[in-house]
Amino acid sequence: MSRRKTYSLKTRKSKVRLEDFARPPGPVGDRKFSGFIQNLPNLLLAKDFREFIKRIGEARSQEGLILWGMGAHVIKAGLSPVIIDLARRGWVHGIALNGAGLVHDFEVARVGRTSEDVEEALSRGEFGFARETGEEINRAINEGVERGLGLGEAVAEYIAEDRQLKIKGQRSKVKGKNPENRQSSIVNRKSDKFPFRKYSILAAAYELGIPVTVHVAIGTDITHLHQDCDGKALGEGSLRDFHRFAHLVSRMEGGAYLNLGSAVILPEVFLKALAYGKNRKGKNFLVRKGITTATFDFQKQYRELVNVTQRPARISGPRSRGYYFLGAHEIMIPMLAWALP
Repeated sequence: MSRRKTYSLKTRKSKVRLEDFARPPGPVGDRKFSGFIQNLPNLLLAKDFREFIKRIGEARSQEGLILWGMGAHVIKAGLSPVIIDLARRGWVHGIALNGAGLVHDFEVARVGRTSEDVEEALSRGEFGFARETGEEINRAINEGVERGLGLGEAVAEYIAEDRQLKIKGQRSKVKGKNPENRQSSIVNRKSDKFPFRKYSILAAAYELGIPVTVHVAIGTDITHLHQDCDGKALGEGSLRDFHRFAHLVSRMEGGAYLNLGSAVILPEVFLKALAYGKNRKGKNFLVRKGITTATFDFQKQYRELVNVTQRPARISGPRSRGYYFLGAHEIMIPMLAWALP
């Protein structure tokens, strides 16, 4: 065999360097979470995570809107208190949920538990037919939409105000659809229906004045099985919420959008809201300050990858960046919350 030409390892360019390695934790008494983040390796997703934390910190300091889209699994993984705390600390300026998120948030606030055993309930012909969930969510939507609200605000108000809805069949005396008349179709006395409302993302958003929108696909949620479900109110309320969300996206120059575990609906809603912003504000929308997007999910999904992580960054100029963080929500979201000051 002929002699091979070689070179010194010391002169070779290498992608992994010792200075990028992780550092082990110090003594137990000296350990802080900030040290955990700082001591992660400066490689791969750990490097991306630190960069992402820095970018959304800059977004908030420059008064860019930070919007959150959440699938129902975030609530089912027990993370509502973490999201509520982030909202109270000023890291949340708008929340978009799918219909299942609305259902699980309501049930947690109502009885302190949620998420039925689907197969067991389905075999008995009971899946989705919890009385309180079907009756109260639909009635809150029907009355709220009649008063000019979207789905999110209608149910958020119902939980946060914790008041009795009007008696079924009673006709509303409210004329028109002016949101200013929101209280006039609600009986003005406290109920004890929501003893766990401090765990409701919807109620917290309502109390903090944070816009919360709900985006439904007809037939996907258990509330659609109930006789009180009004397709006109459902569609009208969800369309109002889309317009509200699209308006928020049109104002998020220099801001950030986080998609937590919605594989289809919210990535599609975000893309259409982005199209609305581009159409309304021109081709240079988001280019001057850029945009930061991120998906947090436990497996890689096409629409999350393309509609949240890739396309928005590509069309929004060199200052924009998209991230995709793979991992269990019950670990990744608390880690995100701990990392934010």
